Amino acid sequence: MSFLRRLPAIAAALLCAPSLPALEISEILTENEGGLQDADFASPGWIELHNETAAPVDLGGWRLTDDPLILNKWTLPSQNLAAGGYLVVFASGKNRAVAGVELHTNFQIDPDGEYLALVRPDNIIARQFTPKFPQLRRNVSYSEAPVGITTLLVAEGAAVRYHVPADGALGTTWTEAGFADGGWTAGTTGLGFDAAGASAKLDFKSASSATAIPSPAGWTSVAFSSVPEVGTGPASATVTAGAQSVKLDGVGTTLAARNRQGGSFDSLNNAASLNNVAEDFLFSSTSNYIAGTPRGMDMTLSGFTAGTIYPVTLWAYDRASGGVRSAVWTDIVSGASAGLAFSGSDGQLLDDAAFNARSVTFNATSNASGQIILQGRAAANGHTSSHNVFLNAVQVGTLSFLPLIAANVSAAMQGTASSLYTRAIFTVANPSYYHQLRLRVMDQRVVATTPAGYGITEA
Repeated sequence: MSFLRRLPAIAAALLCAPSLPALEISEILTENEGGLQDADFASPGWIELHNETAAPVDLGGWRLTDDPLILNKWTLPSQNLAAGGYLVVFASGKNRAVAGVELHTNFQIDPDGEYLALVRPDNIIARQFTPKFPQLRRNVSYSEAPVGITTLLVAEGAAVRYHVPADGALGTTWTEAGFADGGWTAGTTGLGFDAAGASAKLDFKSASSATAIPSPAGWTSVAFSSVPEVGTGPASATVTAGAQSVKLDGVGTTLAARNRQGGSFDSLNNAASLNNVAEDFLFSSTSNYIAGTPRGMDMTLSGFTAGTIYPVTLWAYDRASGGVRSAVWTDIVSGASAGLAFSGSDGQLLDDAAFNARSVTFNATSNASGQIILQGRAAANGHTSSHNVFLNAVQVGTLSFLPLIAANVSAAMQGTASSLYTRAIFTVANPSYYHQLRLRVMDQRVVATTPAGYGITEA
């Protein structure tokens, strides 16, 4: 489990107009990879609405649209949004508009940017991004002040004081401007700790190599005893290894295995610590290749936490494969993908670093059942007559916030405390000009921006 309280920036919008619409689009996120989930455990994009007034607003008749010619494309149901309140509407295309439950538009928003508008019941456009909002990166949200400027108040790396409380005795007194925090620890943002590590290190074995070349310490042997080293293998194979299980399904192919240790095609120097990982592998194989037909394998890894982002590393190498073998691996939940290629013409690899160079790492998201499902497909220059997608091993890790942490509070918090109080000093020259304060937080394994609003009070 990773924990991070990171305070990279607090931004406030300076509003120049005398009045504002009752509602605004306060924030959007187009590509939501494993962040805020809907009731179906999916992570669609979302649109955050904000009631800027001091009274509740009935949402009935308000509309959202991504088409400037169809202003009534999707209508919100009649329900109150509290004064100063926020509401997330998923832009999933699922078209759910029932009061009191999770809302979904009947359209999705394009990560490359498109028109988006919030329309009042009287058909007046209250807020629009025109001609379109900018292209957005995955898990990066976008927000604009309707009129005005944004002022950075606390920059990343700013000086703060922090305290891990033993109980709640301070109440909210520590949030007051005059609170004496001289006894608190001095540091800089970000604050937090991270215990990230490998959740599973799975070494794929053939029937003979399972005992002949045991997996190194820290690795779990996954012995595919039903997959032969010679001849035609099955189209599918499942192995349970400790807390995880691995299922391989050939796509347009059958499965095969090889053990290269000790022979003329020994793949890695025997002195290397990963030697026993590199010498054997599973692959998809067929002698009936049809040009243009997808080939490869699907891999289902079970036994993980549902709806969680995991960094996945795949290794592939075979010295006996003299040509290039290339594949594209794709996570079916998030759509993240990466290429993995090697050429056996490189000969015997000299060390672990050389073997690790034949690997690729990308983030994958587990589904509602705690499964990570990856599709491996042979790329163009991997389409040979009998081979395509190879796998020596798989490692499933956990996301690390360590590169973002300046003040590590692991000793004070990990396993013992759940709260961290942080105080940062900043000056607002004209508080009456500002109407909104926005705080960005990364918490646990969630990397996506979480929609949230904070009011401003003058000290």
